[in-house]
Amino acid sequence: MCKECKNVIKRLAGATLGLTLCLGLLSACGSKTTQQMEEKKEAGITAMQSADYKTAVESFDAALQLSGAKVDANVVDICFYKAAAEYAQGNLKETIAVYDSIVDYDETDYRPCFLRGSVYLNEGEKEKAIKDYEEAVKRAGSNYELYILISQNLKASGMEDEGDNFLDEALALEGKSGEDYLGKGRIYLEQGDYKQAIEYLQTAVEKKASDAKVYLAETYEASGDSDSASKLLAEYVKEEKPSAEALALLGNMEIKAGNYDKALEYYQEGIKKEDDTAMQDLLKGEIVALEYTGDFSSAKEKMTEYLAKYPTDQAALREQTFLQTR
Repeated sequence: MCKECKNVIKRLAGATLGLTLCLGLLSACGSKTTQQMEEKKEAGITAMQSADYKTAVESFDAALQLSGAKVDANVVDICFYKAAAEYAQGNLKETIAVYDSIVDYDETDYRPCFLRGSVYLNEGEKEKAIKDYEEAVKRAGSNYELYILISQNLKASGMEDEGDNFLDEALALEGKSGEDYLGKGRIYLEQGDYKQAIEYLQTAVEKKASDAKVYLAETYEASGDSDSASKLLAEYVKEEKPSAEALALLGNMEIKAGNYDKALEYYQEGIKKEDDTAMQDLLKGEIVALEYTGDFSSAKEKMTEYLAKYPTDQAALREQTFLQTR
């Protein structure tokens, strides 16, 4: 287990706070120590953006040492950053150790299980990856987005059957809410079953599920009904305030249509919303749009920043190699 993260967890175990994450500041450390901790964290993030991962790890360790007797969401966040920096250096053992710490600390957080599973998958340890992915969906409950991400990861690694199994498991989830219909509609879209996808997504629209119209438009476009897709998107943009997730989808659709400047506009508008749930797709889309518009200098810069946040994205690592030749 990561030494600094392990020490944090040990200190928490003896505290009266139990196993609940404190969402406030580390008041036990005093405001000065809290400020120093935040400065070390920001220094680590800055180092990552410059691909100086060794310095980043040192900064994150220093921040963790300042955490005192309390652990809050910020401490866990630092551990996530440290894991990313370790993996970017190729330090597999240390990466897994950090994720082990977070997995053991909070038995309700699916994120470390998903990320550790993704690391195992990238390293070819497929059985461990599947085990972590199964634990992630168990912790997350009816998180259709997670099922889709896991399926995409597995299929990208040549594990088609295993990827389909996770999608089938998601389709078997109970629920009749608009979000349930939206999630299952997205899965049918992922599977290429456009008839079922349209049926479920139309119901999701009727139940006023967030961004259902965008996914329905995407399905229409994928099924060859561009007129219905365009009409629905025009209606959506006019009547509703697009979420970050919707803006990512709109950008993707404009990329497919060859409207790269418009796609870039959507991605950058979405990034400004600072919504972590859609940020990875938005940042990746922005890079793609910059490449298509011929702005390779900006694309290289954005790719370095992207990999600092998402160092396990193998497709992005390959793309970075391409950009270095431009």
